[in-house]
Parts: sequence; C-alpha cells; structure tokens
Amino acid sequence: MVLFKRTNEKLALWRIKRRVFQHVVWVRCLMVLAALVLFIFCLWLLIPIGKRSVTALTSGYQFLYKFIAGPSTLSQSGNRTNLLVLGISGVGHDGSDLTDSMILFSYNQKNTKVTIVSIPRDLWIDKLGAKVNMAFRVGENKEPGGGLVLTKSVLEEVTGQKIQYATVVDFNFFKEVIELLGGIKICVDSSFDDYKYPIAGKENAQPESERYEHIYFEAGCRQMDGERALKFVRSRNAQGENGTDFARSRRQQKVILAIKEKISSREYLFNLKLARDLIRAFQKDVLTDIPAQDLPAFLRLGLGFNSNMVTAGQLDVDNLKASHSGLLVNPLTGPEYSNQWVLIPKAGRGNWSQIQQYMSKLLLSPTNPAELIDPQNSPKVNNNSKE
Repeated sequence: MVLFKRTNEKLALWRIKRRVFQHVVWVRCLMVLAALVLFIFCLWLLIPIGKRSVTALTSGYQFLYKFIAGPSTLSQSGNRTNLLVLGISGVGHDGSDLTDSMILFSYNQKNTKVTIVSIPRDLWIDKLGAKVNMAFRVGENKEPGGGLVLTKSVLEEVTGQKIQYATVVDFNFFKEVIELLGGIKICVDSSFDDYKYPIAGKENAQPESERYEHIYFEAGCRQMDGERALKFVRSRNAQGENGTDFARSRRQQKVILAIKEKISSREYLFNLKLARDLIRAFQKDVLTDIPAQDLPAFLRLGLGFNSNMVTAGQLDVDNLKASHSGLLVNPLTGPEYSNQWVLIPKAGRGNWSQIQQYMSKLLLSPTNPAELIDPQNSPKVNNNSKE
C-alpha cells in the first residue's frame, strides 16, 4: 500500500510539473509572440522615420555639397551660366502676364564676374508678330510652362547666347522682399516727376485724372520701403529721359543690387527667420525652371558677389545728348508693327548680328559697355523715338 501511495504521489507531482511546464511554455510563447509583434510594430513606426531621417541627411548633405561647390555645379555653355529674370505686374494690374522687365544675368565661371543686360520690352519680334514682352503670354497660352521656354528661345536668337535658366517674378515679390528687409538704400541719379503713375484698381475710373497719382523722386541716396521702391522701378511716364524704358531698366538694376547687398550684409546673412520668410515669398510669387538641386548653387552665387564684380550692359537707342550710340532704332509706326511704338535693330528688322557681336564682346571683356558699340552704326534715332 505504501508503495502504491508513493507511486500515486510521484504521478501527481509529475502531472503538476508537466502542467506547470506547459503553462511556462505557453507563457514564453506568448511573450515571444508579444515581443515579435512589438518589434514589428516598432519597425513599422521607425522605418518611415528612418527613411525620412536618411532622406533629410542625404538632402542636407547634397544641399551643403552644392552650396560649397557653388556655381561650378550649374549648367553652363562656354564657361558662362545665364539666368533670365522676367518681371510681371501680377494679378490686379493691366497686362498682368506681360513681361514689363527682362534682365539677363550672365555669370563667368572663370573670373566669377557677373554681367547684367536689360532687354527692352518694346523689341519687335517677327516670328511672334508682336513685341518681345508678349512672348511669355503666347507661350503660356500654348501650354503651362511654355512661357519660359518661348521667351528663352526668342532671346537666345536675339542675343546669340545660350540661356540655361529662367524665372518669372511678380513685382509684388520685390515689394515683399524689401519689406522683409526693412527697406533698402537707393541712390537716385536725378530728380524726376511722374504725373501719370497708374493706381491699381482704377484703370477705368472717371474722370481720367482719377486713374493716376503724382510721384516725385529727389536726387540723392535715401532709404525706401517696398511700396516706394516698387514705384521707383515701375514709373514710366516721368518727364525727360527718366521717362524712357531704358532709364527704367537702369532703376530696376539698382533695386536688384540693393536687395542683394542688404541680404548679404552681416545683419541678415545668418537670419534663419528671414531665410524662411524669403523662401515662402519665393515659392508664392516666383515661377522658375531652376531645378531644386541647383538652388543651393544659386544661393551661393547670390551671396558671394558684390557690386564691384558686376558690369551692366544696355540695349538701347542713340542718345544724342550724351553722344551715346545705341544698337536699336525706333521705326515709324505702321501696320507692319501693328501700329505700335517698337524698337528694331539698327542693322535691319530681324537682323540681330550687331547685338550678338555686342553681347559677345561684353561677356568676354566687360570693361566699359559703351566702348563696345561701333559709333558708325546707322541710321541714327528718328523723331519718333521716346529718347
């Protein structure tokens, strides 16, 4: 009996141990399963974060590399990188998609100098059957993005220069940038009045005098806010020579260089909040074909050069008062020009050879642009010219 009792006790103990063991195994299995699920869940959460982190690090590295490498990474032709900047008045103004200003920025990869050339908006283009400031509108009407493509193509034919990049800027962008910078310092070469500066939204007001305001700029250097600077560059009805588009182009160049000098000053160079605000303004008001990967190089270029590294050229008409020979003439208005005030090359309608030669000389040896024009060019400007 005793033996039987011990056997039963051993059997019961064995059964208890087996059940405990089974219970432990199940617990361990559950723990492993739970750990596996937790691991998978963590991977599900962390992999995207990791990918984003790797992407951010890669993007940061690429941005830093492009910024340090600078303009040498930009597309170029003959050691030059050309950027065409087009200015439009924007929504709320007449001709909001007409390029009121066209400026070609040419960067020399060898000597790191920048040449700026303003293109007159009244230049007649035969293949458009219109002025050059219509190119952007015509291209955009064909397809979105076509405006930049067509304008670059037209101006490559005019200048004889390959244009790698282009951008369209709403004039309000300049105003906003200047406001963010707290104003800019501009030196006015000579005083002028404009009694017909258009008031936005009053294009059809009656009487007609209600459509305009009188603006005045006194000679000398002074601080301008965004609104004032915008009027300075857009005024086109000033009395005397300041009322020409050529004078207007020179004023636009002044403002662009003043903005650049302010942004690259010590006060603003490392201002992260300003950088974010400028990027937002850029994304809102600027259309460009500059690839994202090239923006750091352009940033380095913009911050790197100063005014003494810049040469300004000009495509204009003869200025008899200044004994200045130009490359353009203003023909008599007629049906062949849609009865508009236009400019054509001195060499003849559609003959861009002299302009192309001037551009080549200017970009090769940017010393005094006026000396690059052959004074023997003819004919002289006629009585129909705004100059």
